[in-house]
Amino acid sequence: MLPPLLPLFPLPMTVLFPGVFLPLHIFEPRYKQMVTKALEGDRIIGISLLVPGHDEQYEGRPPIFPIGCAGLITHVERQNDGRFNLILRGLDKFQITEEEPATDGVLYRIAHVTPIE
Repeated sequence: MLPPLLPLFPLPMTVLFPGVFLPLHIFEPRYKQMVTKALEGDRIIGISLLVPGHDEQYEGRPPIFPIGCAGLITHVERQNDGRFNLILRGLDKFQITEEEPATDGVLYRIAHVTPIE
């Protein structure tokens, strides 16, 4: 069962499907923060696809498609410099119903989601 709030990891040209494994190398500060927080909790993050054509907005909150897939961090290797190598296992598809507004101290995006059967 998916939590109602998911941290989002928008990616260009990469999607996740239920039951599929996805290796990731995490190096940006906002996503290092997201992974650290996920590892303290349920180890679930949401992968969503960036809408093409918004590369100049990548550092902010570029548009994303409303359908994504939640992934469980099954393996993690923390590097000495704070980066991570991860393996995600796709869990369930979701639809984003609303994004949380940006919050001081939280560098990554968070969304309210509903599972898709």
